[in-house]
Amino acid sequence: MTVTVRPFVYQTWAFILAVTVLAAGGAAGIYRYRIAALRRRAAELERDVEERTRHLQVEKERAERANSDKGELMHVVAHDLKNPLTSIYGMANMMHQDELDAETMRFSTAAILHSSEYMMNLIEDLLNVEAMESGRITLKRTPVDLAALAGYVTAMTGQRAEQKGQRITLDLCRGDDAMVLGDTERLFQAMENYISNAVKYSPHGSVIEVSVQRAGAMVRFAVLDHGQGIPEEDQPKLFRKFQKLTPRPTGDESSTGLGLSIVKLLVEQHGGSVGAVSAPDIGSTFFFDLPYHTGR
Repeated sequence: MTVTVRPFVYQTWAFILAVTVLAAGGAAGIYRYRIAALRRRAAELERDVEERTRHLQVEKERAERANSDKGELMHVVAHDLKNPLTSIYGMANMMHQDELDAETMRFSTAAILHSSEYMMNLIEDLLNVEAMESGRITLKRTPVDLAALAGYVTAMTGQRAEQKGQRITLDLCRGDDAMVLGDTERLFQAMENYISNAVKYSPHGSVIEVSVQRAGAMVRFAVLDHGQGIPEEDQPKLFRKFQKLTPRPTGDESSTGLGLSIVKLLVEQHGGSVGAVSAPDIGSTFFFDLPYHTGR
């Protein structure tokens, strides 16, 4: 009689092979999982490094801007404030020491007043820029008829234009097409800056055109002059702080180099944008666009 001894299942080659395959598959799965986890972690670390690099770059640029602003401010203090102070001191000293005739006295007094006004405007502009950049100015937003406001600002600045024989024309849209949501006082400030600049840099007897027009979802305020124009190489600097470009005032006006940067800050706080188009010896158009407001 033949006795056949059969091995247990776990002792068979088929079972051993199956277990080996399963173990290898499990090990491969664990390996793939670990590799995927390591890749995810590497990607997270890479994103973290990129984010920190961007943050450091932003901080670096902010520090560079602050350092540049500090240098520009020192330039303003050294020149733009020192020069009028020197003029005031010289005129006051002359008035104190000498017996002046009436005409010389009037001239000296006018020079002191002009220098004092320039210094006051410069200090006010510096304070405005600092307050806006630090976020300390809160806009009092109400529905504003930009066309009506443009007419009012033009009337307020018209006397300066008349003194130079200039004429300001108005082209204003009517009805609700000129409505925006904004701070009336700050928008007045931005408009007045544009119109005053046009008066300041335009020749005697010229025409300045002020317009307010609806353009789709925006309302545009624009001031066109027929003055000296701005060289192409100067145009990218227009709305930067402390920029005094090639054109010079056509009268006895002065410039702080801060007005357009203030307009830019004010308009951007209203959700708008600024711009300019200019050609030498032809003239310039300065404008800003604000979101149209549908309700009063």
